[in-house]
Amino acid sequence: MRSPAVSDYWRITSLKDPRFAPARQQIRDAFAPTLARAQAHGLVRPDVQIRDLSLLSGMLGAALRGPTDAERRRLVRQALDIVRRGLRPETEADADTGTKLRAD
Repeated sequence: MRSPAVSDYWRITSLKDPRFAPARQQIRDAFAPTLARAQAHGLVRPDVQIRDLSLLSGMLGAALRGPTDAERRRLVRQALDIVRRGLRPETEADADTGTKLRAD
């Protein structure tokens, strides 16, 4: 999604609104196989569910606030980096692999 307004609209729309049930189901159906593959390969925790991806999508939607496309992309990369690695301090292993949290 490229529009913060659309992201905000989806976030505040009632999850029980029947007008959006088909679209929400399509999104769940589209992500379910990818999530299952990622879990099967150990890339995602086994307890992560589709509803968690919905929450994550809303969180990442905040990155759409950048004034330019380049800035929005940078913010999304930064947000994904934080989500992937969490907020834990860098370890020696992270330093050895060149992985570190940065605000490009």
